Amino acid sequence: MDRPVPGRGSVDAFIDTFGDGYVALAVELGVRPERINTIRDWQAAAEIGARTYGEGAAASAVVLGELARLAARGQLEVPIARTFPLEQVRDAFRELEQQHTHGKIVLRPWPQLPEATNEQATTPVPGSHGVRRPRHAGQETEPINGWITGHNLRAFLELLSRYVGYAFDRTDWEAIEAGVQDTDDEAPGGWYSYPLVGASAALEVALARAVGGEEVSVRVTGAETPELQLRADTLLSAFASV
Repeated sequence: MDRPVPGRGSVDAFIDTFGDGYVALAVELGVRPERINTIRDWQAAAEIGARTYGEGAAASAVVLGELARLAARGQLEVPIARTFPLEQVRDAFRELEQQHTHGKIVLRPWPQLPEATNEQATTPVPGSHGVRRPRHAGQETEPINGWITGHNLRAFLELLSRYVGYAFDRTDWEAIEAGVQDTDDEAPGGWYSYPLVGASAALEVALARAVGGEEVSVRVTGAETPELQLRADTLLSAFASV
């Protein structure tokens, strides 16, 4: 990598994710130590008083919740460089060791489903005004169950809608907010369901409040790809304790 030449323009802050002398380079560029952050060169940081904030500092429910909300609003995008099935974990680490990826490397815990063909059956989606979605022969997906804190419900639904290509708006939220008011997650008929029919998938989200608590139980059905299943499950975990 070509290094910038000191004196050309100004640098206000410097983030080092590589090590190998980049903290020293930041000093050469005139960046103040408190504006330098490294996640690799801790010795150099200690010598000049630079910051060493990394993944550990961000691994909290509060930070993850804020990141999820930013993603829901389209203000944060996490680029994916390449995706590997779990059985190719060694190949994933070899790719990572090259240190030339532009984005995250993702491991899929489930096998990739085959693409639907014209010969495969399609089923109508309730509430989708005639839109139909492919169903893999013999494929039945399990619902994704969990719970989230009540004040995170809107952010959860906005981000889930974004994943399926559905334009979630204020009208959707007002309908859900009213529908979930008198629900009870311990009563068989005490749940409220709402469809999220997007360009890439159609989901049914069932919701019910916990009596006497702030939690909302959630059941998501219709996530037919491993990626969408993982995203929905991750959202539930992220919004469970924020």
